[in-house]
Amino acid sequence: MVQGALGVNPQGKGLQDRDLQGKDLMVRPVSSGQAPPTAADPTVDRGQHQSPDQPAERLEQEIEQIRENLGGLVNELEIRRRRLNPVAVMTRNPWALAIGGAVVLGAIVGAIAARRAGARRQRAWSSRAQAAVKRGKRLRQALARAIDEPERVATSEPPIAMKLLTAAATAATAVAVRRLANQLFPNSS
Repeated sequence: MVQGALGVNPQGKGLQDRDLQGKDLMVRPVSSGQAPPTAADPTVDRGQHQSPDQPAERLEQEIEQIRENLGGLVNELEIRRRRLNPVAVMTRNPWALAIGGAVVLGAIVGAIAARRAGARRQRAWSSRAQAAVKRGKRLRQALARAIDEPERVATSEPPIAMKLLTAAATAATAVAVRRLANQLFPNSS
C-alpha cells in the first residue's frame, strides 16, 4: 500500500535523508530492518576501488527508486482525486443528493412562505388598524352631531325603501283580508 508520508516509498522501505552531521542528502533507499551505511562501517567502500561507471550506476538506481516512489504517490493522489470528485460522490450516494436537494428546496419554499405570511400579517394588521381608525372617526362625528343637535339623536326618518315596503305590505294585507271575508260571508257584500 502506498503511504503519503514523507520517507516511505511504495515498497514500504524507509528513506534516509540526512547524513551523520545532519546535512541534507539526496533521498536514498534503505531496506527495512537495516541501518543506513555510515562512514565508520568497514563494509563501505570509500571509492578506493571503484570503477568510473559505479557512481553513475548507483545514481541511476537512486533516481529510478525516487521515480517509483513519486509514481506511487502520484497514483495515490489520482485515486483520491477521483474518489472525491463531486460527480462520483453523487453517483455513489444518491440519497445524499436527494436529501441535499430536498433541504435546498425546503429552504426556498420556507422563505417564500415566511415572506407571504409576514406580508399577510402586515396587511391584516394594517387593515384592522385602518378599520379602527374609520370607526373612531365615525364615532367622533356622531358624538359631535349629538352634542350639536341633541333633539335629533333619538328621532330619525325611516329610509325611502322602508316606507315603500311598509305601504306594499299594508295593501297586500288589505286585499288578503277582503278575499277571506268574501269566502266566509259570500252574500254579505
